[in-house]
Amino acid sequence: MGNKTGAKRHTHKYHYIDLGYGNAWACALPNCSHFMPPVAKSHARNDMRVLGKMTLCFGCNNEIHMTPALMTMDQPMCLDCVLAVQEEVRVLNSGEYTPSVNQVNQVKTSKPIDWSFLR
Repeated sequence: MGNKTGAKRHTHKYHYIDLGYGNAWACALPNCSHFMPPVAKSHARNDMRVLGKMTLCFGCNNEIHMTPALMTMDQPMCLDCVLAVQEEVRVLNSGEYTPSVNQVNQVKTSKPIDWSFLR
């Protein structure tokens, strides 16, 4: 039995997005338009349709299973990547690392990065 739609089979890279009319889990890969249609706002983050599915880590692109802990992140990452980010934050906050002026100028964000999900 072949794939009737012609869609390419791949592991989705789920991320949590605001569609304007509700929030949903969607694939972040450039050639994929897959998303889970929004459910009631209070339950969208914990959408059981995503729980247990394979997704690609936003840090290293390795395949990981969606768990309740990963579903608290907008861009799910594996434990190794989360620990690496925590270490980077620790080093930056400790003053052990001082970026050069060029590195500081390359960082462009519209708002501060919220790292609270790492706690």
